[in-house]
Amino acid sequence: MTPKSRREDVIDAAARLFYREGIRSVGVDTIAESAGASKMTLYNHFPSKDDLAAAYLRRRDESVHRFIEARVVELASDPRDRPLVMFDAFAEQLERDNYRGCHLINALAEFPDEVHLIRQTALNLNDNWRAYITHLLHAAHIPGAEMLAGQLFLLLEGAFVTAAMEGKPNSMHRARQAADILLSHARSAGPVPRSAASGQTSGAGS
Repeated sequence: MTPKSRREDVIDAAARLFYREGIRSVGVDTIAESAGASKMTLYNHFPSKDDLAAAYLRRRDESVHRFIEARVVELASDPRDRPLVMFDAFAEQLERDNYRGCHLINALAEFPDEVHLIRQTALNLNDNWRAYITHLLHAAHIPGAEMLAGQLFLLLEGAFVTAAMEGKPNSMHRARQAADILLSHARSAGPVPRSAASGQTSGAGS
């Protein structure tokens, strides 16, 4: 087995365990055993458990991002429709997973220390999602994209948490209804004054 495939085996095992049980709850012995690797092999690829957890977050987020971006394009050929159908894509994502909450929200809840590697990784990945939503809004020529991106992001966050609490993904459909109202209002309201847009902040982490 090549070093690369062994590294992937370790990440795969960690991803399953971290997502199902939480990062803090899983030890490196359990991960190594699940991966069929020794602890020495694990530490050869990842200097610490935190580095492995950060790699897990990046891996899972990249997978979700690929799915969402591709599905949004499939669902809407017109860029003007894509900010709203993004919620449909996320609803599908929740249904295809054995959903146990958003991986980024879970990580942020486990690691409140602002300078911790895992928290910083999750926050950086959240920024990527806000940037993606902003891009969709700009491409749709919707006024006030930066401010609206924060509002749509907050709706997504609420839908993720609600889905985890209720054990069913229909919260994303309710978030879509709210997003439709926000998008319709933004289109009808026209450009946002510079002073209003500059004072807005983004929502919580995804």
